[in-house]
Amino acid sequence: MRNSIKMLVTTLFLLFSSCATISCNHFGSSSESLSDVLPRESFVKLESSIDVKLCNPENPEECVENKLRYSGSGFVIGNTPAGAYIMTAAHVCDSSDVVEMMEKQGFTVISTTFQAIDIDGARYSASTIESHEKQDICVAYVPNLYKPPILISAKAPEPGDVAYNVAAPAGWHGVDMIPILTGHFTGDDSRYGFSVYSVPATGGSSGSPVVNHRGQLIGMIHSVHRRFQFITLSPTYKELFDIVKKYATTLGSLAL
Repeated sequence: MRNSIKMLVTTLFLLFSSCATISCNHFGSSSESLSDVLPRESFVKLESSIDVKLCNPENPEECVENKLRYSGSGFVIGNTPAGAYIMTAAHVCDSSDVVEMMEKQGFTVISTTFQAIDIDGARYSASTIESHEKQDICVAYVPNLYKPPILISAKAPEPGDVAYNVAAPAGWHGVDMIPILTGHFTGDDSRYGFSVYSVPATGGSSGSPVVNHRGQLIGMIHSVHRRFQFITLSPTYKELFDIVKKYATTLGSLAL
């Protein structure tokens, strides 16, 4: 996960709101619990593997092979009869920087793989469909993955709204086990085009969905402040909406 936000000011004033009465309900309806609304089935852990080889310049026959792995998070936004579209952060889809770094250090890159791992622990090959570096958004296609898509909220979040994050920080993810974190939407930083959340994050959280109290998509973590891991950045709601609707409108996956 890109762990440096150089332009972000040192101090951000976070705006929080809380329920004024004991009768305030944080879930979709009085009969729903948090486990009912969180889109755990839609979550995937994304893993890139790079096989490399390093040979002794004085003896080309003397080589050592190794495998590098790094992971991120993602979530289903639409289905086809043959598989699913998933959204994640653009830097999770792109391993070119790592490949370039290894080659500069003298390694030979043998192969690269990009896989999605669902809540049941099954692995699938994934391939990038579109990527937007400025917004740090990527859409990938995963053949043979059949999971329900996350519904996107019909309206943007407001400062103080409770936000839930389903993610694999530091790669933590297992069969029927996905970390759940909470925070608040603190507003859009119009200077840089980010949405800001007070959800804790670290490497591996990139590409994870941020949802409201109804389990509907409102954000996606792509970066965290290097000195305070409770300041996390997301594309704006509108940027997410414009991309999700391309893959979800005809499937009835929008929460409209």
